Amino acid sequence: MGYCPLARVKRFGKTKVAEIAKELKVSEAQLAIRWSVQKGYITIPKSSNEKRIVENANIFSFSIPHEHMEALDAADEGFKASGSVNNMKLSWSDVQ
Repeated sequence: MGYCPLARVKRFGKTKVAEIAKELKVSEAQLAIRWSVQKGYITIPKSSNEKRIVENANIFSFSIPHEHMEALDAADEGFKASGSVNNMKLSWSDVQ
């Protein structure tokens, strides 16, 4: 599951994502969400901005070519937008 899948946009404009999004003529948010969908990940982007909500939902009009998927897969920086993701590594038996 994608928790904070857009990393609170803290890395937008600073990574390979920006370059690929520009080439595909989509926003970085759309590219990140579409990447999640193509990988089979459940992702729930959050926004209170109506324009961004509509944009985030418009990810089925394009697909990411294989070579770009590979580039995005390799672009992982290990960045965590929230410290709470560290707790996601706990097993359910440790939580209960």
